[in-house]
Amino acid sequence: YNSDLWARVNYVNYMSGGSPYMPDTIGLNVPIELSMAFHTDAGYRATEELIGTLSICSTHFFDGKTRNGQDRFASYDLASLLINGLQQDMGEDFNWQVRSIWNRNYCETREAQVPSALLEMLSHQNFADMRHAYDPKFKFQFCRSVYKTIVKYLATQHQTDYVIQPLPVHNFAVTLNED
Repeated sequence: YNSDLWARVNYVNYMSGGSPYMPDTIGLNVPIELSMAFHTDAGYRATEELIGTLSICSTHFFDGKTRNGQDRFASYDLASLLINGLQQDMGEDFNWQVRSIWNRNYCETREAQVPSALLEMLSHQNFADMRHAYDPKFKFQFCRSVYKTIVKYLATQHQTDYVIQPLPVHNFAVTLNED
């Protein structure tokens, strides 16, 4: 279990080593700007109540800085944007629940030397959550929300404009009026 958790964060750090985001580290020079992990956490409720999504980051390690000197509160910003984006994008169509943001000691968010966040997407032991987990529309909208958040986050970091890829047109029709 621990090897699995460490493998992902070591992979990010090794790939990014030598890049502008980890300039003092040996690696493959891939400019990885952030690290994201998706998990499903355990837990259930005896009722039909949703458990929902939790966002996690770690800001109080390595003197509060990433390897290139960026403030680790960039991870908190990412975690916050993710949970707020999901609340906005999922609430109306799916009545989805977002829980909170945890700033805690988790390997994947602590050891990554770039801004990082972990999303506990839903609870894999809770029937109400799992009904959503198998819904293709839910999965698409959830992942699209995360995509939009990452685009917004990176644009903010680089102080640049962004464009979200529009969705394809559905049920297009033309009606002729004889006026």
